[in-house]
Amino acid sequence: GNMSMDADDNATLVDEEKVYSNATIDDDFADDKVIIVMKHSESMKFKNYTVADFKLNNVKSVKDLSYETGQMVKAKEQKADVILSDGSVYKSDNDVNIETYNQIIAIELEEKGKNKVIDAIKELEKLDNVMYVGPDYYQYKKSDSDHLFRQPTEYQGNYPSIKEHNLIQLDKAWYYETGVCLEQITIGIIDSGIDGDHPDLQGNLCDRPGSQYFHLHKSFVSNNDNPLIDEDGHGTMVAGIIGARGNNAEDYYTTAVGVCWDVNMVSLKVSEYDEGEDDYIAPITRVIQAINYANQVGIDVLNYSMGSYNLGGQLESLTQAIQNYSGLFVCAAGNDALNTDNYPHYPSSIELPNLISVAACTYGDSMYIESNRGRLSVDLFAPGENIYTCSNDGGYTYNSSSSIATPFVSGTAILLKIANPGLTAFEIKDIILQSVDQRSNYICSSEGRLNVYKAMLRALKDTDLIETTDHICNIMYDNISSTQHDIFCDSCNFSYVDAHTLIRTTGTVYCLNCDYIQSHTACSYSYQALDSSWHKAFCGVCGNFYTESHIWYSVEPGVYMCYMCDYVDG
Repeated sequence: GNMSMDADDNATLVDEEKVYSNATIDDDFADDKVIIVMKHSESMKFKNYTVADFKLNNVKSVKDLSYETGQMVKAKEQKADVILSDGSVYKSDNDVNIETYNQIIAIELEEKGKNKVIDAIKELEKLDNVMYVGPDYYQYKKSDSDHLFRQPTEYQGNYPSIKEHNLIQLDKAWYYETGVCLEQITIGIIDSGIDGDHPDLQGNLCDRPGSQYFHLHKSFVSNNDNPLIDEDGHGTMVAGIIGARGNNAEDYYTTAVGVCWDVNMVSLKVSEYDEGEDDYIAPITRVIQAINYANQVGIDVLNYSMGSYNLGGQLESLTQAIQNYSGLFVCAAGNDALNTDNYPHYPSSIELPNLISVAACTYGDSMYIESNRGRLSVDLFAPGENIYTCSNDGGYTYNSSSSIATPFVSGTAILLKIANPGLTAFEIKDIILQSVDQRSNYICSSEGRLNVYKAMLRALKDTDLIETTDHICNIMYDNISSTQHDIFCDSCNFSYVDAHTLIRTTGTVYCLNCDYIQSHTACSYSYQALDSSWHKAFCGVCGNFYTESHIWYSVEPGVYMCYMCDYVDG
């Protein structure tokens, strides 16, 4: 059946009607695992299942993917902390929803083969206490088609991401909150890992002196795999949009800045390269474990910029894992220019109160041509065209996709949580969707595009910073010098002193916000190698730049150097 959950589907979960798999041998899934979702009534017995509980000759091992969440449910239901033999403590005053909890079990098969998986599913579906049995489907970083772009000839401002920041009024939201690395507020990135050595991410990976949360990083690929190594680069690009350090660079036009200048990002690594698929893949079992782990350690928001289509029309196991999660789950809608009302993309097409589905838009405030869309299956659009962010080589890159649009929304969610820690996941989702800029050209349920500033005003309603969303500050500037200006509202008490946000264009340097302007008569170019084929020429005063191919000369036999940037090849 269709996995997208509407009101009738929620009733199905309550009534515990069995959902039968329609997986076929042509689907993309692991050839050695089966996933079981137990009925709620059975799950509340908190049973530790073993091989003997499943009447199959082909069972090698059994693992409870929802174990930690189950212990939290048990503690809350019994109104007493659960203390395990290893010293782990699960508090009774947690945020899990007892009524929607279902245990998720993974069975590893002794004999491998897709046909063996299908056979096991058919046998296990006969058990009365199971609600769903299905394969361990694969998810991809690009069930879509991410595209890398070289530096564009049109300069984009102080931070090279300034256009998308202006589009969603992120610069105005920063008047109220830029992110203040509160230890207890965290965002998890379920992806390919994060480059822990990237200079623009250091300090925002729970790695500040005295941080109690560095140990939260975890790889679900293998026990000895490092979650702060990103061979693919996808997770690092996502992390850069959420939390590349702000206001920390001498060279503004070559660094990035995230939605949150200071934030606790946690790497939850689930994907690895698969030669057979020729892509980085994440089996659903790993994703479920990552979500369950995030629940256990109290991660507030999860970013998931992966997905897939060929799931036999259903993915009850992942649906249940997200429903078990007490935080906000933000995911990508995919990039195949499809209407996902008709061609569901998972998990973004699942309708759950704690899930947001994000599609990509352009600088021109229209749907990105390759982005998926859907009146029912997509919640909103966010910038996803030619976005400047961190790369896994310590540098920076451009990318276009809904994978890249998604962290603008998850970053906004954690920024709102930092601004008003009392907000729940459901409230944050409602605030974000109620604050969009509505456009008739956007095919999504909110009919709009992310606006961080409007969301921030809603999030701060009834706080000391802003008393009502009816008042939108009329921002003014005064006492302008060569380095800073005063910011104030002419109708309330809001005011502070801030440094200029400098925009560098041909012939001028000016402040994005106030009237400060500085000009120069001629550009003096420096050169920086981008890769083995290209370099960038840029003016150190105004930031004007262009890209061109290397101009080679022979240094010695077989060794060549670029005349302009001194890049050596050979």
